[in-house]
Amino acid sequence: MTLLYNKYCENLTQFEEIAELVISQIQNGVRIFFVQGKMGSGKTTLIHFILKKIGINQLLSSPTYGYLNTYNSPWGDLIHADLYRIDDIDQLFDIGFFEYVDKNNIMFIEWPNLVEEVDFGTKLYINLYIESDQRRVELRLII
Repeated sequence: MTLLYNKYCENLTQFEEIAELVISQIQNGVRIFFVQGKMGSGKTTLIHFILKKIGINQLLSSPTYGYLNTYNSPWGDLIHADLYRIDDIDQLFDIGFFEYVDKNNIMFIEWPNLVEEVDFGTKLYINLYIESDQRRVELRLII
């Protein structure tokens, strides 16, 4: 495990710096991103910063109720998955989650608890913490 980033964010503009670092990991071949943090910690907001930095300018929404949103990126399909409302692994098969993985798509997965033990190969953990009214972001690469 390699720590790539660990900083407190004074404001949301620092998400742009994090987005650039995440994009560099996409360019290096990372395809799976586990985005973790408590409700309201900024998971979806950070993913939207990343998508906009990539150049995805269409209307962005949270996939909480649809589970998966698909966007076209310069590297192929980019999937934003929100597994908060998924209760078991069978539901992931029902929504076609693993078909997206099998196609080597770029996937940002919020609430990845159910799939943490799945061998995706290299993945980047994006952890957001709220500590004493401050937001801390940590990026850890698992190879």
